Amino acid sequence: MRRTIILTFFLAGLIAALYGWRALTDAPVVQAAIPAADPIERERLIAVFERRVAVPDPEPLNLSVLGRLYLERAKSDKSLGDYTMARDTLLVAAGTLEDSATLLNLANSHLALHEFEDARQIAYRVVAADSSDGALAILADVELALGDYEAALQALERLARRLPDEPSILVRRAQYHFLTGDIELAQDLGERAADVAASAGLTWQDQSFYSMVAGRMNFEAGDYRTARTYLLRAIEADSRSPGPLFELGRVRAADGDLLEAIRLLQGAVALVPDPANLSYLGDLYIANGDKPAGRAQYDTVEAIEQLDQSAYRLAVAAALANNGLHPDSALELARAELSVRTDPTTWHVYAVALYQTGALDQAYAAIQNALGPADARLWYHAGVIAAATGRQEEAVHHLTAALKANPGFHPLDAPRARALLEALTS
Repeated sequence: MRRTIILTFFLAGLIAALYGWRALTDAPVVQAAIPAADPIERERLIAVFERRVAVPDPEPLNLSVLGRLYLERAKSDKSLGDYTMARDTLLVAAGTLEDSATLLNLANSHLALHEFEDARQIAYRVVAADSSDGALAILADVELALGDYEAALQALERLARRLPDEPSILVRRAQYHFLTGDIELAQDLGERAADVAASAGLTWQDQSFYSMVAGRMNFEAGDYRTARTYLLRAIEADSRSPGPLFELGRVRAADGDLLEAIRLLQGAVALVPDPANLSYLGDLYIANGDKPAGRAQYDTVEAIEQLDQSAYRLAVAAALANNGLHPDSALELARAELSVRTDPTTWHVYAVALYQTGALDQAYAAIQNALGPADARLWYHAGVIAAATGRQEEAVHHLTAALKANPGFHPLDAPRARALLEALTS
């Protein structure tokens, strides 16, 4: 198989993952990534190249290699600090060395840090020069993150013609179809990516990633049995990745096994304590009747808010808004994110934050911009806001759609959806 592109989810507002399509967090963004290397050898190489660049006028190629190594470590450790070092190092390298590899690695670091316009400009620049697979892939990633689905589709169609069975392209297409509302096609593409990756004998990390995507797509479609199959496969392949633990936790919660879901989320938080993991673990504790433990997770999210890092901004806003914590702060964060990206996920978080502050008419207008993805929790919030603004028929429609598509979409909000629907139809 032609291995021109290997993808992973990054920590982006989701930290992405950064493990995306979590309801009310950053949409998962897939990005061109660096093949995993032995961590010990990687650290040795980082030390070597740090010495090489610690001189006046370091060689641009050495800077490019060091930036690439930082980016690889960031992929492995989900460290915003490493993404920042990668960006800064690659910016210096790109000042002289304008090869495609350096520029694409720089675009990836910008994307991970939510510097979307910088990433977009570099992607278009490289595509104009050579239209390589990597350039088209990062361009698709940027446009998906920004919500420009027409531009993303054009890049994806070109990639699909070139690499019809490449798992990294299949999962990008799965993401596109989820975001544009075709969950069945998203399921199919996600499963194909996982199955091809397994049959091709890709690395365990890659196989885990693709199986995680397949599991996520099936969870969003309400097919918990198939989701479990792929997510268990993902964890077996790579038990040190928090993404599969998070996703399997959602499935186990939907199955009604809250204790197992809590155990899985505790594992995910131990690996990467990002706002999405922490907030969902708090939700699980609350659903299981342990309010102090739930509040402790929310308190940690509030502490992360003080870090003032743009890559966490939307995830923190989502956690605060969804739990009714500091509504004004949640609204400020969501509004700041909306100034740099107008994708459905950002509109979704912004709408919920407006609702929490009592700006109901504005919340209703905002949620209309979010509708489109095959996301049951989005439909739930659309139903809540419609009901609050006196649109009963519309509220019933959205709540019914949410529960039909994914009856266990969230341990707290799915029961609330059923209760509200019953109240509206009784």
